[in-house]
Amino acid sequence: MTSLFPTIAAAPLAGALLIAGLTIAQPAGAYELYPGEKLQPIATPIKGTLTLSGWTRDGRGTVYSLEVKKGETFRFRFKPRNNFVGLVVFDGKSEGEDTDDLFSTQGVDADKELQAEEDTTWIIRPYYARMSPRRGLGAPYEIEVTAEKR
Repeated sequence: MTSLFPTIAAAPLAGALLIAGLTIAQPAGAYELYPGEKLQPIATPIKGTLTLSGWTRDGRGTVYSLEVKKGETFRFRFKPRNNFVGLVVFDGKSEGEDTDDLFSTQGVDADKELQAEEDTTWIIRPYYARMSPRRGLGAPYEIEVTAEKR
């Protein structure tokens, strides 16, 4: 299992090396968090339904990582309690800002089944839309993740 934490732990060192005129190469496909976000790995295998719930606020939410094997299928059920809460699931090993999402929704209950095309890490990010009239307050969410049997 590849850990995504070295990217976060290396931040103070990267700052010191940047001052010294040196840079640190990021591991290929390493997922970068926005300031204030926390990464929480999901333990696998998932037995039954795993419920992820929390409060998301502009840049201060929890981002989840899920290690998946080729051929595994997972069902995601998103239950926002506010029209401005959204969810995006994408491949954390894809590089660049323009990474296509595997699943995205905002403000409505949604249900999506995804099958892994290769061994990878999926990033599950609930977010609070910046266009909200209640900016800064955030809102609760609930995500159900179920490993589907094939």
